[in-house]
Amino acid sequence: MKKSLLLLLLTVMPLTVTQTFAAGWTGCQYTGAVEPNSPTSGTGTKKDQILFFDWAGKTMAVGQSTSFTASNGVTYTAEITRVNSASGPLPLPHDMKTWVDPGSSLWPQQALAHLLYDNPALKPAFYPNVSTAHNLDYDISVSAVIAGTTQTVPVDVIVVDAEATSPTPGGSNPAEKLNITTDGGGFKIFDTHESGGVYTGTGTQTIQYTDTQNPPYGTTFFYSENASTITFDIETRARQGAALGIYLKPCSNPVPGLSAGGILLTMLSIVGAVIYLYTRRRKFA
Repeated sequence: MKKSLLLLLLTVMPLTVTQTFAAGWTGCQYTGAVEPNSPTSGTGTKKDQILFFDWAGKTMAVGQSTSFTASNGVTYTAEITRVNSASGPLPLPHDMKTWVDPGSSLWPQQALAHLLYDNPALKPAFYPNVSTAHNLDYDISVSAVIAGTTQTVPVDVIVVDAEATSPTPGGSNPAEKLNITTDGGGFKIFDTHESGGVYTGTGTQTIQYTDTQNPPYGTTFFYSENASTITFDIETRARQGAALGIYLKPCSNPVPGLSAGGILLTMLSIVGAVIYLYTRRRKFA
């Protein structure tokens, strides 16, 4: 009987833990909670579906990274893995309200993404602090693990033009473009502000923003499922910015995070159940 009990424990415990991972993390990381890395302002109605990365205190350099653990028990990490700057200054971490020109005759000329989703306490965007024509491209890798473990989980990434692109050349400088490429699923629309702006590439792995500055004003947030590397390619005559975050896709059966402590509790519950059944069997044998 002791050997049978031990065999049952050794068989059921790993199987149950594996099934818990599979049931909880093959698609649903959504909890419905609004937390520190969520947007706190803006007209968007999906604030519980975005988690912004915070690059405060970091620089645009290979190896720079930022991470946070969400209430779902998952630790998300973003790391800069490649930087190629042809000219001009490298961008710095910035909140979503990157550019505002209240004196413009074309008011409301400004960055528009923050009007939809923003958290002034975070710096999810990279944006230069001087107005100089420059081109820049860089890669950011994104990964996630269940907190306290090495168990990886899939990542859905949200991206957006964090400033304003314009197709109108300025002097000898070319028109502005922002290309964002994913190694995950084709980009889908997450949410739009006003007209949504002018862009191409929906459903493909590369979105190109060409006008999020001029009438009819607007911009669009996109998401890519199961992504691990996002490439930003910027052509601008002045300043330009981009931001990324995590997309928590709503599901019919949201699950809480399964941390290392959660795994231990699961195991202890199994052990307790098996011991209970074993003692009852001895009692009535």
